[in-house]
Amino acid sequence: MAAFGWRINERNKIQIEAGALKANDGGGHNYYTPGSNNTDLDYFAVPLLASYSFYIPLGTQKRWEVRVGPAAGLYMMKVDAGAPHNSGSRHVKSNDTDSTFAYGAGTGVTWHISKHLYLDAGYRYLRTGETDYTLFDRKVKFDAMDTHTLNVSVGWKF
Repeated sequence: MAAFGWRINERNKIQIEAGALKANDGGGHNYYTPGSNNTDLDYFAVPLLASYSFYIPLGTQKRWEVRVGPAAGLYMMKVDAGAPHNSGSRHVKSNDTDSTFAYGAGTGVTWHISKHLYLDAGYRYLRTGETDYTLFDRKVKFDAMDTHTLNVSVGWKF
């Protein structure tokens, strides 16, 4: 993930975030060859989010903060499928991309190491809508997803 934001004042920040997530389900689906369980799916997701954070300073030196806030935006996902052909002698591929709305909220703790450098640890819940794909000329629908993310990041304030 990469984020670019603006600290409006001591307690408020807005930012734009973009990321990339890649996963594989390990196979075991029969999207292509009926009766076969050997279709392999690869997922590549790109969330593009706008978020707001409300900060609560801790201590008199304000080196520590707790933050909380919502996020919303676009969640794009590409699905690549691979399966053996009916003859078994070659491998065929299919892919499709869909986008959906995503929203959620997060919380975390920030430690300001210096005037410009900080360390942040946080949690985010994100809900995505349903997505539809056509793989090997068949419609495949993915239900809405709930994601839970823990992260640790280093930031630089200009």
